[in-house]
Amino acid sequence: KTLSASGGVPNEPWVLPVALFGGALQIPLRPEAMQDPVERLLLPGLQHRTYGLLSLAAGRRLWRDFTKKASRQPNLSQPAVWAACVEFIISEQAMRDQTPAAVGQSYHVPLSAMLPRLRQIKETLQIAGLDERYSALASPQIVLKDTPNPAE
Repeated sequence: KTLSASGGVPNEPWVLPVALFGGALQIPLRPEAMQDPVERLLLPGLQHRTYGLLSLAAGRRLWRDFTKKASRQPNLSQPAVWAACVEFIISEQAMRDQTPAAVGQSYHVPLSAMLPRLRQIKETLQIAGLDERYSALASPQIVLKDTPNPAE
């Protein structure tokens, strides 16, 4: 995508962080940063569908948390199914209007293969609704109140 009419970097410095976190600007992925076949499908998939930097980090964290906490290691013979499940959960956490079937189509996997694994990930990580571990929308927010003006 073009960030300016000339095809270069825009003059307004605030545009770059907004584009990066919004998904319009994607950073190159380092192959050594992806530890297994699921991450090698998931992270480029999230970028292709214009997820922002926070969603990419959350997706990778979710997958790694799951593999550490799962009672038995996931069978990686079908990494696309696992990647589709993680992307669907991240889409929920980002409040994107996606269905599991639509995400599954992106990875060429059937919904029937995704449903038990979705349930397994959510139960293992105890995900119900927005989860601050995987969603910027559920993060604690600091709100500054207006202080009364003593002159008033």
